[in-house]
Order: sequence, then C-alpha cells, then structure tokens
Amino acid sequence: MENQNTPVEAIERKLKSSWLHSLHVRKILPSPFLGGPYSYITEETDVGQEADCIRGHSVTPLPEDEGMVSHHMQQIFCSTHQPAAHDHVDAFALRAAPEPAVIPDEDIADKSYRPFASSENSLTDILMRMPLSTRNAWATQARKERDDAFRVILELPSLPKEVKKYLRRSAQSIQTQEMRWQLKCHLPLSERGLFWLWLVIMQLAVVLPDIVSALLGAEVAVLRSGPITLQTQLMVLAIFDYPWADTRLAAHLACEVFLGGLPVLIFGLFAIAMPQHEGTTFHTAKDVAWKASLCILWQMLMQNRKNIRDLLKYSFLRMKRISTAQSSDFTSEYTRLRNSSTIIYSWLDTFEVSNRLRIQIGYHKQDHEDALRVLRWVGHIADDKDRNPRGGKAGILVAILTMAGLICLSTFPTDAYSGLIAAANLVPLAARAAVDVMDNSQSSHDLLRLFTATAGVSFPSTLFVLGNSSYWLLTKKSFLAGFANIHFWIAFILIFFLSLFPKLWGRLFMHVGSRLLNDRSGA
Repeated sequence: MENQNTPVEAIERKLKSSWLHSLHVRKILPSPFLGGPYSYITEETDVGQEADCIRGHSVTPLPEDEGMVSHHMQQIFCSTHQPAAHDHVDAFALRAAPEPAVIPDEDIADKSYRPFASSENSLTDILMRMPLSTRNAWATQARKERDDAFRVILELPSLPKEVKKYLRRSAQSIQTQEMRWQLKCHLPLSERGLFWLWLVIMQLAVVLPDIVSALLGAEVAVLRSGPITLQTQLMVLAIFDYPWADTRLAAHLACEVFLGGLPVLIFGLFAIAMPQHEGTTFHTAKDVAWKASLCILWQMLMQNRKNIRDLLKYSFLRMKRISTAQSSDFTSEYTRLRNSSTIIYSWLDTFEVSNRLRIQIGYHKQDHEDALRVLRWVGHIADDKDRNPRGGKAGILVAILTMAGLICLSTFPTDAYSGLIAAANLVPLAARAAVDVMDNSQSSHDLLRLFTATAGVSFPSTLFVLGNSSYWLLTKKSFLAGFANIHFWIAFILIFFLSLFPKLWGRLFMHVGSRLLNDRSGA
C-alpha cells in the first residue's frame, strides 16, 4: 500500500502548490459574473479533471482490474484489427469480449463487466462508462504494451538504422513526458532557465502589441487585440501556475500564440521610430504586400514548424523501405503499437482537462503518430482509413477560412496595419487547422482548443470590422475617429463582452459543420 500511495501523495503535494487547484479559486472563476462556463476566463483557468488524468499515470491497478484487463488485452493484441479512438468498435468489440451478450446499463458499476460489448459506441465512450480504476488499468496495460512493441521493433535487424534513430527519439519524447507527469523526471537547471525565459517572452508579447498599435493610431488593431488581452494574460499565468510545466510546453505555447506576431511588432516599432522613412510606411499596396507576405511566412513557420520539420524527415525516411518479405516480421508489432496507442488516445480523451494539460496531451499524441507513420511507410503498410469524424473539425476550418478572408478584405482599405496583423494571424492559422483536420490523432476537442485560443476570441471583433468597412464604403470615413471618440469605447466594451465566449462560437461552428457534412454524406 505504501508503494501505491507514494507517487500519488507526491502528486497531491504538487497540486497544493497550484492556486488554480484551490477550492476558493475554483468556486469564484466559473461565476456568472465572469462569463460562466463558456467564458474564456473559465476556459483558461478551469483545471477540470487535470488531477485525475495526471494521477492516472501513477496509480497501481487493483488486482481484479489488472487480471481482467490483461485477459482482454491478450485478445486485442492477438488481433490484426486496428481500432480508432473515435470510430465505431464493432469488430474491435467482438474480439475484445469473450461473449456477445450486452451488459445492461445498471450493471456498469460492476467491475466484472465486459468492455467493448456495444457496437454503437466509440472506444472513448466505452472507456468513460468504466469505473475510473478499471479505466486507468486499461491505460497502464496499454502503456506497457506500447513500450514492449517499441522495444521489439527497435531490435528488428531489418529496420534501417536511420528509422531506428527516429523511433528512439519518438519513444524518448513519449517516455519523458509520462515520467514528468509521474514526477520521475525533473527539469535540469538549464531547462528551467529556458522555461523562465519563455515566460518572460510571452509576458512581453502580451503587453507590447497593444502599446505599438495605440502609438500608431491603429484603432481597429486595438479593438481586435485590446479586449482579448486578458485571455493571453491568463494563458501566461496558467503556465506559471502549472506544477508540470516545462520548456516544451512554454515553447509550444509561445510559438503557437505569441511569437507569430513578432514581424508585425517589429514593423510597427520601425514605423514609430522612423515615421518618415519610405520603407517603414503602410501607405502603398507594395509596402503592405511584401510586409504581409513576410509576416504570413513567419507565422506559418511558428505554427507549423513541427509539420515542416517532420516533412523533411519523412521525405528522407520514406526512402528507407524494407522488403515486402521482411515487412511481415514487424507488422504484428506495428499493430500492437497502433492498438495500444489508440487505447491511450481514448483514455486521455475521457478526461475534461485544463487547456495547459490539453496542449501537452496534443503533442504527446503526435509523438505516437510520428512513430506509427514512419513504420507504415517503411513497412509498406497501407495508410489508415479516415476514422476521426471530421464534420465538426471541418466546421472550425471553414469558420477560420471565412474569418481570414473577410477580415483581410475589410481591414486593409481602412487600416493597413490592422490588416497586416489579421493576415499574419489568420492565414497561417487556416493552414494549421487544415493539417489538424486531416490528422487522426487530433480530436474535435483539440481543434476546438486551437480555435478558442486563436480565431474564436476575435470573432466578435471580426463582425465589428465588417460593419466598420460597410460604414466606410457608404460614408468614405471610418466609424472610429480616434481613441477619445465615444464610438471607440462603446465598441471596445461590447467587443470585450462578446469576446468572453470563444468556446461558444467554436461549438456553434462545429455543430454547423457536422450537420452540413452529415447531410451531404447522407444524400
């Protein structure tokens, strides 16, 4: 019992150091006065089931759970079927259940029930119906199977050494993240210094853009970023408060959300310092075009740096194929790795976690997918069919594309600097969202998080900019006439209130996209 409680007790001590886990804070933040459950204040500060998810990496399964799970795992991994976390599990269920009978709902609390007996639920849904201890036992066993599969695959003599090197790095990233959740791996001093450096950079990125926009007299830019500065500030505070924060998390968030606007900020600072210099102005189409192109390219590098880096690696590794005769030696191990990874994905998706943990889970899933993709290529294994429902995710993508087009067309005529900011943010974001829609490891929750942290919070200001552009077309002047104008402050307060609910806008777009694609597929 002591060995079982020791890691959990260490986690509990860590949790006590987080003020967001304080009961008093958790009671105040979801208050209706702060916007309620759909407010980004709640979204950025709600820890949800963060503690349960992290504890689940350290708990020791109960004997009755361990025996039952081990029995079903043997049946699953003797199969060649590759289940998906969000697909129907009829074939998977038949292999996992010793009998075809369906367990009634009232027997769900009984730990002896058979999992995967229903053909109408996804793997994630079925795991959620299990008791928490049984669910954690499945995840523990899946991690063991995954690690064993990695070990066997890396020992295969037919695998090229370049592929083995890549797989070792992927496996190391996976294990390092899980060991940090288990408090078995601590940050070295050098990495801790980098973590604090990233925090300082993010804090500067919170306050500087609004200052530069105000000094340039860019009212539209201030209206688009000013009302949502609180959200980015809460992101930084949440990382500062997170007991399991590390350099990878801070760097990931900084590049995804904060550093993409660096060229825009630099151009703005030059325009303030040298207002008469021809190269720093935003007056002609040529000036705006080359600056916008550079800003978009930089933002795409920031938000898609991993995809670009992996594309270069895969283009090299794809040439390192093994013969068809040799591929049968590790196909079964690939299947075991794929099945265990799928169970891990599904188990992680059963928790409603904080955004800071959701980010870690997102790239933790991608580490698994990186290894699986390389194995499919070198082993002549056909790519998996589309299993992750894309209807809701496509709705988010369409919303981002529409916002990008409308905001760029409506801001450049009235405020070139604001248009530059919009183009630099939304055009690369659309490319990033398209990649996530096609990525089976990224669920609708992952894409909703991306939308909530980026485009969703600026949706109300986009509507205002469209109205301002219409007003400009009719009157040949902007609705705003300086920061002292009453119109500006009325718009600021209204946008601030409506911007509190990016998750609500995201769910709306997901619902519309899902309905449209479902109607089209059924026609």
